[in-house]
Amino acid sequence: SKRFNPKLFLRFDLLEGEYIDLEYAHESNGQRISTKSSYDNLAADLEKPEYANDYISRGWDYWGITYKHAFLYSEATKVSTYLKLKNYVGGALQGEIEQYYVVDGIDGFEPEREITEREDVGGFQVLHKWSNEDELFLSINKVALIYETGTREPAKYNTVTLELTTNSVGIPLMFWYRYGYNSDLAQYFKKVDSGGVAFELKTFQ
Repeated sequence: SKRFNPKLFLRFDLLEGEYIDLEYAHESNGQRISTKSSYDNLAADLEKPEYANDYISRGWDYWGITYKHAFLYSEATKVSTYLKLKNYVGGALQGEIEQYYVVDGIDGFEPEREITEREDVGGFQVLHKWSNEDELFLSINKVALIYETGTREPAKYNTVTLELTTNSVGIPLMFWYRYGYNSDLAQYFKKVDSGGVAFELKTFQ
């Protein structure tokens, strides 16, 4: 899967370790299926027709605000919380929102489902992070716990992600587990139980 997420933001520094970001961003999956004819043609060429669902085009612009607060700073350990709020819209980068191609609409091809908008499963996020330059426990030097829910009916559809990062092998290796939605933008409405391993690269300033 692909995920494009360019973002322009203004950062307002508050107290030490505290800031507010005002954001305008775009998020999409770079896929091409947006009409019934293109969906049917691709489904006919694939081993299983349902594989065409992975190629459905999704895209949004959003206005957002992020607040970071540092609860504790010691010589080695840092504890931070991030609160994020997003409002998904059509806009300068996206144009019309691509999130649900209804069956009874013009050239619609997706069946009826309970979740039809990104606001059902996303838009509000809390991220709590513990980090230590040396070690927190068992060679783990960073732990992140992320909770996300929709803004239309908060707490109805929830996503929880746990990330554990270690530098013990000489590179920032992250092990993650995720239960919930938005795992893949093409099928953001599906509840998925997943996990994996990734490299976590630092931002250079």
